[in-house]
Amino acid sequence: MIAFITALVFAIGLLFPPPGGLKSMERKKMIRITAEEAKSNGLAAIGFSIDATGTAMSGSKFPQPDYFATFSGPPGGVLLLHIIDYETQGASASALVKKHFGQPWYSPLAIGKAEKLPLAGADRDAVAFQTGEGRAKSAWCFALVPAADGHGLAVAFGHAVGADDAPNCTAVAANAEFAPLLRSLRQL
Repeated sequence: MIAFITALVFAIGLLFPPPGGLKSMERKKMIRITAEEAKSNGLAAIGFSIDATGTAMSGSKFPQPDYFATFSGPPGGVLLLHIIDYETQGASASALVKKHFGQPWYSPLAIGKAEKLPLAGADRDAVAFQTGEGRAKSAWCFALVPAADGHGLAVAFGHAVGADDAPNCTAVAANAEFAPLLRSLRQL
């Protein structure tokens, strides 16, 4: 089922390319986005870099509206990291999780307690959550990295888990594939 959804999303991306065109779907280990590049793609003027070197993940720039970048792992299970534009005024990690992960295909959605996660040089507001059930269950973390001009980088990352795993940002961030990416995230 996950493979089907992945193929469907890829096909839709070919039919309806992102604002940056098909070139923006190119898979990369290192992503560096300047403030000018973000602005020219309809997002807040926030520059950052993130590096997946040494992991099984690769990323693409501007994969869909409101998204700066998405990294994914090899086929076979959920292993995703999204960097999303968000407005900082009145922002709540839990509310943003509901906005971005409240679709039926993520159901059921269980949101955990607010916590702090070290990211991009400071402790950030974050919330752990789970999507799916059974073999489709995934543990996620959604962290907020405020930037300038009332916007910020929302970093959502998750992986497939067993039936008994409870949401916890620290545990999700410790995943061998996510830890190097999260350590490398820098605002420019």
